[in-house]
Amino acid sequence: MKKTISCLVLFVFLIILITSSGMQKQLSTNKYQKTSNNYKKVNIATLEHAISRVAEKIDLNIKSKKVKDNYARVINTKANSKEPLDIKTYDGHDQPMHPDIVYIDNGFNGYKYWMAYTPYPNMNDDFENPCIGASNDGINWDTPKSIRNPIVLPPDDMEEGGHFSDTDIVYDNGNLYVYFVYNKMGVLGPSRFYRVASKDGINWSKAELVYKCTAPNPISGYSPGVIKGKAGYKMWYTSEGNTLSMISSKDGKEWSGYKKCNININGWTVWHVNVIETDLGYEGLMCATDKKIKNRALFYIKSSDGINWESSSEPIIYPTKSGWDSSEIYRSTFLKQNGVYRVWYSAKDPERRWHIGYSEGETPETLNGL
Repeated sequence: MKKTISCLVLFVFLIILITSSGMQKQLSTNKYQKTSNNYKKVNIATLEHAISRVAEKIDLNIKSKKVKDNYARVINTKANSKEPLDIKTYDGHDQPMHPDIVYIDNGFNGYKYWMAYTPYPNMNDDFENPCIGASNDGINWDTPKSIRNPIVLPPDDMEEGGHFSDTDIVYDNGNLYVYFVYNKMGVLGPSRFYRVASKDGINWSKAELVYKCTAPNPISGYSPGVIKGKAGYKMWYTSEGNTLSMISSKDGKEWSGYKKCNININGWTVWHVNVIETDLGYEGLMCATDKKIKNRALFYIKSSDGINWESSSEPIIYPTKSGWDSSEIYRSTFLKQNGVYRVWYSAKDPERRWHIGYSEGETPETLNGL
C-alpha cells in the first residue's frame, strides 16, 4: 500500500511539473540521424515516458496478486525460453519483436532461414520498421552482409503518429516478399497493407500498397499472416471486435474474397495471428488477450478450410512470473519440420523491453524452451 501511495504522489508531481514548464512537446521530440547506412534515433528521456512508467507501476501494484494467483494455476514454464535469442537491431537497442520466418531447403543467398521482424525498443513505434535477419539453424541470427536495415524507412508522417508494424515474410519462386501494416496512432482505420520484394534478400523494392481495409468489412487490420499454398495466396488478419478475417489472391498483390472466420479462443480476445499450411490443413499461433487480467498469451489453432478454427483449451505459452518474458507473450511464428514444432515467440518484460525466444516440441502442447 505504501508503494502505491508513493507512486501516486510521484505521478501527481510529474503532471504538475509538465503543465507548469510547458516543456512536454520539446522533451518528446525525436529525430533520425543517418549513420553508416543505418538510421539511428537520438533518444531523449521524456517526462511523458516517466509518467507512463509510474502509471504502469501503480497498475501492476494493484493487480499483481490477482495475476500471480491466476498464473499459479495454469502456467507451464517448460515452454518458455530461459533466455531470449541474441538478435541485433539497426537502432542499437536490440529489442526485436513480431517475427515471421520462412525456411528454404536449398538455401537462399547463403542462408536457409529468413526472418522479417520489427524493432520496438521500449514500445517506441518510431523504430517499428521492417527488418531482415538470416540464419542457418534458426537459433543464431545474422544481419546479412550488405543489407541496409530497415528495409523500409519510416513513413513521412511519423511525427504525427504514422508508423509501420506487423511484418510477415513469404518465399515464392525465387523471391522473398515482406508484408507489413501502416497505421496511425489514435486513428482506427482504414489500415493499409504493403509489400516489398527481393531477389537476393539484400536489395528490396519500393513498397507497394496491396490491400486497404474498407467498409463494410472491418476498417482496421493487424498482423497479416500470409502463405503461398497449393491454392495460391491466402492472408489472415485480425481486426477490432474480436474478428479474424481471410482474403485470397492469385499473385499476392490483388486481394479479394473477404471472409469472416469462425473462432473462439476459450473466451480470450484474438489479437495477432500466424498461419502455415501443413499435413493437417492450416495450423496457426494466435496471440490472444485475457479480458479478466488484461494480459496476452499464445494459443495453438487449426483449421481444415481456413475459415472454421479450433483452439487449444489453454495457452501453449504464458508469460512467466519473472524474467525477460514475464509481462506478455506477443505475435509469434513457427515451422513444422520433421515432426517437430519450432516456435519463435516475441515477449515483453516489465520494463517494456522486447525480445524473441525459442521453443520446440513434438506437439504444440509439449513445447520445451531453449
